[in-house]
Amino acid sequence: MKALRFLAILFLLIPFSCSEGGDGAAGDAAIDTGSDPVNTFTPVEGGPTCEYNAELKGKDVGEHIKNFGLKMPDDTFYWMHQACGYDKKVVWVILATGYCGTCENYAPAVEQVYRQYKDQGLEVVWVLGATADHGPPTLAQLEEFVQAKDVTFPVLRDYNFYQVYDAMSHAGSALPHIYVLDANTMELVHKQQGPGDPAESMVIEMLTN
Repeated sequence: MKALRFLAILFLLIPFSCSEGGDGAAGDAAIDTGSDPVNTFTPVEGGPTCEYNAELKGKDVGEHIKNFGLKMPDDTFYWMHQACGYDKKVVWVILATGYCGTCENYAPAVEQVYRQYKDQGLEVVWVLGATADHGPPTLAQLEEFVQAKDVTFPVLRDYNFYQVYDAMSHAGSALPHIYVLDANTMELVHKQQGPGDPAESMVIEMLTN
């Protein structure tokens, strides 16, 4: 019943999706010209039980997603594989922008699900790809988003999703873009454009089975 109640909240709050604007052109390595690029940092490769298989590496459903890092509000990197092998079951990745009203409204609903299921193995990764004026998000704007939406899941930046699309295939034209990964292997099990089912039901089913 709790799962159904959360799905009902998500459905009522998020009836539409937004159109995506612009093509990806730069990640943090290009934005932060005064700092080292992402690939000079030592990535977090996952915990002792992570079953990521580089031979199955790819960008689409059924393939294992490579590790990559994105900046958090505190100017440190969140590495996609850091959830793998540490008692996590699902990584729910959401790509959003400041000019997408549907994305903005989606955040509180996602936070409710995250608070309910994080102790059961849910990791939510929210990636902001652009500001309301289509510009690159700053670290301060990431923090403003966290405070304004009162969210506790990781909020990262990737201008126009350049680095995400280098690791996972494009989900479509409507935002938010949603990806569901098996946290044990980093296998991409589902992707979709726009909020709603089947992604939400799949996330909860993977956590409760």
